[in-house]
Amino acid sequence: MRKLRIFSIIIFLLAAACFVFYRVQLTRSMDTEGPVISIEDERIIVPVGADDATLLEGVTARDEVDGDVTDRLIVENDSHFIETGRRQISIAVSDSSNNVTKAVREIVYEDYISPAFFLSEPLFFPVNSRSITDSVYAYDVLDGDLTQKIRVTSDDLIWLGDVGEYSVTFQVTNSAGDISKLPVTLTIYDPAQVAVAPQITLTDALIHLKAGSSFDPWKYIDHVTYRGHDYYPLNSQDHILVAEDYLDIYNADFDLDSLIKSNSKAEPEDDILPVIEPAVLENVEISAAVNAGKTGVYEVSYQVSAGEDDEEVVGYTRLIVVVDDVVPTAPAELFTDGKDE
Repeated sequence: MRKLRIFSIIIFLLAAACFVFYRVQLTRSMDTEGPVISIEDERIIVPVGADDATLLEGVTARDEVDGDVTDRLIVENDSHFIETGRRQISIAVSDSSNNVTKAVREIVYEDYISPAFFLSEPLFFPVNSRSITDSVYAYDVLDGDLTQKIRVTSDDLIWLGDVGEYSVTFQVTNSAGDISKLPVTLTIYDPAQVAVAPQITLTDALIHLKAGSSFDPWKYIDHVTYRGHDYYPLNSQDHILVAEDYLDIYNADFDLDSLIKSNSKAEPEDDILPVIEPAVLENVEISAAVNAGKTGVYEVSYQVSAGEDDEEVVGYTRLIVVVDDVVPTAPAELFTDGKDE
């Protein structure tokens, strides 16, 4: 019995020794080392929208067991901007034993532009409007249409039921954490008062101007409508608006006032121009404190007066000028697809 016990102990010890030996050998034979990533350039300059193949140019990976595993490299994620247009990407690779190695590379976008705002109409709204963002759009070279992410902030208490002017800031943020702001003035107006005043139509509600460019506010007046007639700018030197039917005559240096008087006395069957009063709108005021050499957001106010002193009516509008080093553009579909129906 004693011999049997000793034999059993010996068998147990041998089995334990074999198991330990097996585990040691198994551990030694396991691949626990991940691949080594080599990056030729720690920082690269790429265009916005560069694909993973471009981002991984000059990056290789090698594993002691699997050999060259460069084809397993992936761009795992990218960071928020470290500074405008500069961010880091995380690169990862795995081997056949599922060992993972990661590395970081810095990329700089050569053509990046911060999110930009666009307007389809001036920021004038009738009292009791439901929204003040219907004409505001935002576009970004990274994310595309950001219109639905626009937020409005203001130090003023905005009451859409009260006529007045309010200072607001439109703000939008893209996926890289870049924030753009557009500080502007918006106007809430009484439609009954505006209906009898000259209606000023601008070529644009907001323009992006390259820093250092010239700026002529007069050329952004498309036309003014008053008493059912359209008046157009004569030129940039003579700041007057002429009724459309009289433009050719006025440009030919005719005595317009005399012509109008003679027309009013002509017989109905005579071939005459229609009598339009007034033929010319001369009371045009433009307030444009735009420094085209300095980046920033500026506002240009337009005012057109008509009628006699005791019945004078005044039309207003406003142009937003954004001066920047690079002028952004937006696709035409932004203004049709940017808002929910």
